Formats: sequence, structure tokens, C-alpha cells
Amino acid sequence: MAKPRILIIDDEPARLNLLSEFFKDEGYPVLTASDPTVCKAIAQNDCCNMVEPCADIVISDQNMPNMKGIDFVEERINRGCKGAARQTAISSGDFSPDLENQIAKIGCMFFQKPTSLQNFLDWVEQMADEMQENKAVNA
Repeated sequence: MAKPRILIIDDEPARLNLLSEFFKDEGYPVLTASDPTVCKAIAQNDCCNMVEPCADIVISDQNMPNMKGIDFVEERINRGCKGAARQTAISSGDFSPDLENQIAKIGCMFFQKPTSLQNFLDWVEQMADEMQENKAVNA
């Protein structure tokens, strides 16, 4: 079974590199971006025209200069991107019950910074298992 592709978005280069290298060492294909507007549908203010999702799992920082993580997820949903919100996690050092409720409402996972790499890995592996089960059911 091929491991799912992970897209990591964070404007802090050290954190982006740490997460990227960690998941690569665990055998996951990893895409990285320092800005959520790397998404072509968002950058071009258009609908997503991808047949397959550009990533299977997304881990996004919340507080970034051009767009908040929650806004990125909502834009992906609104533009019809193929990635599921359930397979998206947002991490933030600025916890508020309002933010956590907003994230839960759209079906994402929330990680309070600092979060251990093991917590991220446990969640990614849970998402990978769910995706594999869904493929088996839909086959």
C-alpha cells in the first residue's frame, strides 16, 4: 500500500523543514509550501479543476501572512477541491475556543502548538488507515 501524500503549509521555515523531514523519514511523500495561496484554484480565484486531490492529507499552520489556515481550508471546500476537510489538520499556538469550534465545525483536526511529532504521526496514520478502508469499501 502506497502511503498518502502529505501537504505541509507553514510560513516558519524551521517548522516546515522539521515536519517535512520527519514524514519523509517515515516513508511519506511530502509536498511543502510556505504560503497557502500556492493552491492554483485559490491563487487564480477559480474552481479546482484537479481530477485527483493534490495531497491526501494536509497539515496547515493557522497564522500565516497571506491567509489563515482556517480560511485556506474553507476556500478549498468552497472551490470544490478534492481533498477532504477530515484529512486536514490546523495547528496554532493561539488557542481560542472560537477557533477550535470553527475548525471542528468544518471537520478538521486541531493541534495546539507545541505538538509532538508523534501526535502528528498518530493522526496521519489514522487518516491513512481510514482512506485505505474507504478504498476497500468503494472498490
